[in-house]
Amino acid sequence: MKLRYSEVWIQPPLRSGLKSNRLVGHDVLICYMDGNRGNLENAKAVACRYAQITESEQVADFVSMECELRGFPSSPKLPDLFAATDSSGILSPGPRSGSFVVNADISSEEMLTDTGPDRWGVVAGLMTECSFFAAASFLYCESLTKFHGQRVPCQNGTFRFKANEMIRARIHTFAITNESRLHNYKIQVDDSSIETIDDPVISLTFGREVFDVRLLAISSSRPRPSQIRVEPGPGENGSFFTISIHVTPRRLAATIRRLAISVSGAAAATAGILPSTIPLGVRIALIVVGSLGLGLSARPGS
Repeated sequence: MKLRYSEVWIQPPLRSGLKSNRLVGHDVLICYMDGNRGNLENAKAVACRYAQITESEQVADFVSMECELRGFPSSPKLPDLFAATDSSGILSPGPRSGSFVVNADISSEEMLTDTGPDRWGVVAGLMTECSFFAAASFLYCESLTKFHGQRVPCQNGTFRFKANEMIRARIHTFAITNESRLHNYKIQVDDSSIETIDDPVISLTFGREVFDVRLLAISSSRPRPSQIRVEPGPGENGSFFTISIHVTPRRLAATIRRLAISVSGAAAATAGILPSTIPLGVRIALIVVGSLGLGLSARPGS
């Protein structure tokens, strides 16, 4: 994923390193900040996703960063992770002094690569306490498995398997709204090499659920790339993602290629958890903590 920041939002000690691409390999934590108004009196930060800087450069008055997503934090509450935070999880120095990309030292031993559903669930739960996401629904794709239970591996963004194989996609959902309301999603496939066996319409109810979607790879005379997209219906404030798949004829050995899970939302780095509708002017900030960086996304001050 890519992040772009105005130079003035980056803490001065980090500016030169990011402009000159010297912070490649540094870990970062991307967060969402709710209630960015005036002096941030009512602001609250939520830790969303770890990542690692792969490239950065200066473009005009902005600094562009490319990051590879990693795991979810063990707690979405920043005071549980960093000592230098107040009760709202706002780092100091940080957003209150005008810096949204700041250096910080993590206060506990963290597993930065854990992408399990439990960690995703606690992040999604706290996001629903933010005003913009109060009526939102959240999706998370845990895995793709073959019909007999063998997990389909993924490398560089793509799942690859053979034609005529039945695949199960395990999807988790989370929604906190009126219990009588359903959130509607639709599964779309952009190529005839994949068919959905189950109803392509998904209805999400109140709370957290998990379900499997069955997919069938169709026989083909040549390798076929395809994408499966799960997206919200009209009027929904919800997340979406795409999964890249490559179907090979039975005679070819299966190899693994590239995975693409696209997540849209106020903090696009939180793959699979943030709604696709974002407010205009949303800002994302990053904190680089020694080797760990923390990012905050926030609405601009009034």
